[in-house]
Amino acid sequence: MIIFQLSKSAIVRGLNVKIGSLNATLSRLVKASTKNGNPVIVLGFIIIAMIWTVAHVQIESSNETKFNDAVSDITNLSLLFEQDVLRTATDLDRTLKYLRRMQERSTTKVDWPALVTEEFTANARTAQIAVIDANGMMITSSADLYPKVPVDLSDREHFRFHRDHPDDLLHISKPVIGRASGKWSIQFTRRFTQPDGSFGGVIVISLDPSRFMTSYAKLKALHEPGFAVVRNDDVILAGAGYYAGSMGKSRTEEAHVSSIATKLQELQLSRKIKDGFARLCAERSVTGTDLTVLISSGYPIPLGWSLWHSYYGYAALLSLIAIITIVRSTRRQRQFVRHITKLAHVDTLTGLPNRLSFQNMIDDSMRSVVGLAEFSLHLIDLDNFKTVNDTFGHPIGDELLREVAARMAQSVRSTDHVFRLGGDEFALIQTDCTAPMQAEIVARRLCSAIAEPFMISGHPLHIGASIGIALADAATKEPSSLLKAADIALYLAKAEGRGTYRFHNDTLALRLETRQRLEIDLRTAIETNSLEVHYQPKVLLADPQVIVGYEALLRWRHPERGMISPAEFIPLAEESGLIVPLSEWMIREVCAEFRNRPEQECVAVNCSAIQFRSSNVAALVANCVSEFELDPGRLEVEITESTLMRDDASTMAQLLHLRTLGVRLSLDDFGTGFSSLSYLETYPIDCIKIDRSFVAKLGIEPRAAPIIRAIIALGSELNMTTIAEGVETTEQAECLLALGCTMAQGYLYGRPKSASETWSDRASSRADAVCAA
Repeated sequence: MIIFQLSKSAIVRGLNVKIGSLNATLSRLVKASTKNGNPVIVLGFIIIAMIWTVAHVQIESSNETKFNDAVSDITNLSLLFEQDVLRTATDLDRTLKYLRRMQERSTTKVDWPALVTEEFTANARTAQIAVIDANGMMITSSADLYPKVPVDLSDREHFRFHRDHPDDLLHISKPVIGRASGKWSIQFTRRFTQPDGSFGGVIVISLDPSRFMTSYAKLKALHEPGFAVVRNDDVILAGAGYYAGSMGKSRTEEAHVSSIATKLQELQLSRKIKDGFARLCAERSVTGTDLTVLISSGYPIPLGWSLWHSYYGYAALLSLIAIITIVRSTRRQRQFVRHITKLAHVDTLTGLPNRLSFQNMIDDSMRSVVGLAEFSLHLIDLDNFKTVNDTFGHPIGDELLREVAARMAQSVRSTDHVFRLGGDEFALIQTDCTAPMQAEIVARRLCSAIAEPFMISGHPLHIGASIGIALADAATKEPSSLLKAADIALYLAKAEGRGTYRFHNDTLALRLETRQRLEIDLRTAIETNSLEVHYQPKVLLADPQVIVGYEALLRWRHPERGMISPAEFIPLAEESGLIVPLSEWMIREVCAEFRNRPEQECVAVNCSAIQFRSSNVAALVANCVSEFELDPGRLEVEITESTLMRDDASTMAQLLHLRTLGVRLSLDDFGTGFSSLSYLETYPIDCIKIDRSFVAKLGIEPRAAPIIRAIIALGSELNMTTIAEGVETTEQAECLLALGCTMAQGYLYGRPKSASETWSDRASSRADAVCAA
């Protein structure tokens, strides 16, 4: 036998090799033809040759494709057939073991007639159940429970097998005609023993061989199929289709011209070819038995004449189409090239030159710059366009862009060039611009033109334009440098209120670059846990030695710049969105630290309005106090009035959730910004922090004390505590105590320090107090 492995992928690979070879030849011919003739014509005839080659290859591969399809079908079907035969043999053997077990457990004489007629043992699959004694005489059968005439079965193959083999084996006999039933059957048998261990006889279940073929005899999925159940000695026990009439016979090899075989796990395939007709045979062993299932299917080879006509007919049709296409292509080739070139350089929506044209002109213009300033670049970004687009839809937005493009074109000279870069981004290259004043005149004109209302489909629309201007001179070596300069100027124009224009300058560039670098460093510091949490104590004014809690304050020790002020990096974090991961990191650090502190010590953490809008602060706090097993009552969340200004349902829900957890809420910097007493009535605030600006004016501004007294009285009436921030002198502390304030924090009582320094100072203070006592 020759081992083989055929698959569709192998055929496809062979086809791809031939097509790849054609493509390589095609490339060589096209390169050669471009020098001497029209490449389209050469290409067309090569495609025609390729069509006929593919048709020929496809005809050759179809035979193997048919074989592989037949292999797939017969393989899957053989597995189902094997499982069906195995299920039948297993069910019958289970019944045999059951009857024998009942015989072994019986303490009296076995009632065999009752056993063989039980509902569990007698079913549609069994033709007959019989019991034979040790002498070969039938005791009973489901067909004749009490035989009146003795039936001698000692000559049966299965009886002799069990009598001569003491091992407990399932025996499957050749097909025989039952002496009791008078029908063809296959005997499934097992021996049983007497109480003394001697041979007691044989239990027999007779199965109608056609039961194996019930589901397969009329199967139409295969061509001239054959199904057979074969014993290991090559005796056919049951057959259908191609193997009908072979029952009881020995399977013999058919004559064949060629035979190819393979073995895949338990499946053995063979292909036999004779007189232009092939049969595919699949054999699969039935697990745990002496049986093998055999399935065969025929398929014709070679392909029929009609299929040849089909392939070559399609090849002829495609060749005709290719010839027609060649003729038309040669006529339209030049028009097509011109049209494609135009489309590649023009924005289809506005009709303006697109980004590709812009890049080409920038490159060309930069190469020609030799003086101090010869042209200016304006980067233009529309203000409020996204709002219009989202509100009125893309059709209105597209029409608005067309109107904007028209106004821009009307606002500049014919020698200037307006481009649409994409979205709501435009650019202007202003030629013969030798001074900033000339660029400023054009920029002002553009801003005014776009600021005028647009009437689109009956909708009055108001937008604006922010413009960044950079002048090209000999010092600007690369187009990318000029673009970057204009982009920085555009950023400044947006930052300063939009609807205006700004020129690039080195100071602005340095400031923006520093900000961007600082943002990158801050992101890295968050990811690498390089930030620090410092703690400032809160004390009782009446007895400053009594610390009632701490405020956690974020600090950043930059590896190059040293300690950076929170006033510098906190606004940066809020603008860039880093405030959310920054605050999450801080809350986790604080909870982890205070898990190991005494239970009476509390800590306050600041949360920004952005964090409440962009994340779920309450869920974060709940997770942290649970993870670090921290009493929520020891944690206080400080918020500012800006958090409450939006009257946001989500913010209210988070604050209520925090209160439900037991976390205290404090209103920081009270009395500044957009103060409103309605906040105190609406939101669940526990504490008011008097802003340091009022404390600093005590003893200096006469109105400072009445304001603080009013805040303290308000907090007292609303059952809220009040804490004064920024206490730095003894005079301030005494004045606050006289006004009724109970708690304070500030440099007078301690500067913010790291955790290790804070607890070390506390330990030293306690030691000093003990020594003094």
